[in-house]
Amino acid sequence: MIDVKDLTFSYGKDKQALHGLNFSVGDGEIFGFLGPNGSGKSTTQKILTGILKGHGGMVSLFGKDIRSAYTQEFFQKIGVLFEFPYLYANLSALDNLHYFASFYPKEQLRDAEELLDELEFKRDYLKKPVSSYSKGMRQRVSMARALISNPKLLFLDEPTSGLDPLMQNRFVELIREERRRGKTILMSSHMFEEVERTCDRVGIIRQGRL
Repeated sequence: MIDVKDLTFSYGKDKQALHGLNFSVGDGEIFGFLGPNGSGKSTTQKILTGILKGHGGMVSLFGKDIRSAYTQEFFQKIGVLFEFPYLYANLSALDNLHYFASFYPKEQLRDAEELLDELEFKRDYLKKPVSSYSKGMRQRVSMARALISNPKLLFLDEPTSGLDPLMQNRFVELIREERRRGKTILMSSHMFEEVERTCDRVGIIRQGRL
């Protein structure tokens, strides 16, 4: 599903972020990146999802080099949960999810309200603007947004950020449920216990080295 060889990336002169990463993620696997802030976890995920360009080395997803793989079909196969929620603050949870769902084929979509129920989202906030939500509530909507298109490959960057311990446990359960649905998942975290409970394999990354 994912194959990475000698991956390098620099943000500029003397700002080398990645130093020759090598790893692979098999179909139906949960692979974890464990490391402190600034270690290269988010940079790697941004390269894999097409946000950052100009990397060195070879990266392939779904058996294709990502330099030529970024098509509409490719983006319809992936879901992304960013470390910081990217939502329209003046829209409600449902309006956000319906808007993002409009970019995908209808037959691919999951039900927005059912997803939010799985994430134990408070129903009386469904139609209130995101600007009135706590960080934890925004994180639940962001997870629902990543799942709304029923992607084959899921990227999760610090998925339990801003959640209380009980909701952190629910997210871990949900991630493993998604794997049972057939998804391949790459997640990053700085919490050892979280990746130990969630992932099949873990790569420890520090200062851009795996």
